[in-house]
Formats: sequence, C-alpha cells, structure tokens
Amino acid sequence: MKQFLMHFSPRLYGFLRWTILWLKFGYAGRALNIARSINGFLTDQEALTLYKLTNRYLPIESPVVVEIGSWQGKSAVMLGAGLRNKHTPQLYCIDPFNGDGDSYSKNIYSNTLQDLNSSLLDIFLNNIKAAGLMPFTTPCPGYGYEWGERLSMPINLVFIDGNHEYSAVLADYELWEPKLVPGGIIAFHDVRGGHPGPQRVFEEKIRHPKWKDIRFSDSLAFAKKVE
Repeated sequence: MKQFLMHFSPRLYGFLRWTILWLKFGYAGRALNIARSINGFLTDQEALTLYKLTNRYLPIESPVVVEIGSWQGKSAVMLGAGLRNKHTPQLYCIDPFNGDGDSYSKNIYSNTLQDLNSSLLDIFLNNIKAAGLMPFTTPCPGYGYEWGERLSMPINLVFIDGNHEYSAVLADYELWEPKLVPGGIIAFHDVRGGHPGPQRVFEEKIRHPKWKDIRFSDSLAFAKKVE
C-alpha cells in the first residue's frame, strides 16, 4: 500500500504520513515530518529528543540555544520547533556551511556537495524558512571558536555536533560550557557509534557532581548543569 500511494498519489501519501505523525507526536510530529526531508544524520528518536529538550526543559522567557554544527538544518528544525511557543527565544546555528569537518565527515560531505544546486547556507535558510523558524533563528557562518566572543550572553542549551576530532570537541566544550547557565542543558551527538572524539569528551567531562540527569537517546547524550 505504501509503495502504491507513493507512486500514484504522492500528495495523499504525504498527507497521511503527516497526519499519523501529528496524531502520535503533536507539534513535534510536524517538525519531525519536515526534518525527515532534510539531509542529515539524526535518527527519529534523536530528533524528538532535541525537540523535548528545548520544549520541556528550557524557560518560557527568552531561552538561548546554540548549535555547533548545522549542516542543512535537520537538528536546527527540531531545536527550533521546541522553542516556537516560548517568549522571545533565540537559536544560533554555528557552521562554516562549506562542508568542512573531520576526516570521516569530509568524505561524506564532499560527495553530497557535488549534487547540490545551491550553497549549503541557502539550503539551510530554505529549510529553516519552511519550518517557520526564521524569526528567531540566526545562522552564524564560521566555527565555534570564532563565535565564542561574539555570543557572550548566558546560554540555556548548547548542542555540540561539529568537528568530531577529540581536540575539536574538547575545544567546543571548554569554550561554551562556561556560558551555560546553572540548570542549562549540554548535548553531544555521536557519543555512541564509532566516534571516539565526542565519546571521550563526554566520558571525561560529563560526570557528577558538576552534571546531573545524564541520559542517552541513540547516539545523542545530554546532561543538566548542576545549579
């Protein structure tokens, strides 16, 4: 039936898929439906976890979220969707938008870039716009260390998903963790699944008594800074 609808009535198939996600996950399902269409590396469970982190665990008034490593906006859509009903939220998405990364990622990125008809930044902005998140999402072309001084405000959540080399992940942690408010959330992608950089930094740094509520969602790991 799925193959029949996809072939003969793609609009109906799309509507049914959206309806099922909406009934199962509410607004998070709508965001997940959009995120699924964006090239990226999140599982559905990881995507829904990012939504829950910003939607349930951050304050209603003026939450600030920083994402390091955005690619085409898959994770940004889920983070932003969770912020949508907050008062004056801010989502800053740091990425060079040039396909740069660690040695493992560069090969994947270079193959994908060859098939693109637009720049990564344009694709990212189009995806954010399609999700209705432009009013509070700020793309930050560049690297985490370049934006550290520019974004000096207290942060409620930082999602570290940039260069996966150990030294790069450690540098991101050491730069952005001090900006995280007590009670704020830190999250890392690819802590599990063959990426030693994020795994090592998480195991070395995210432990009691400085952190609590340490949890995992597939390869995503997160914790709350002790107040």
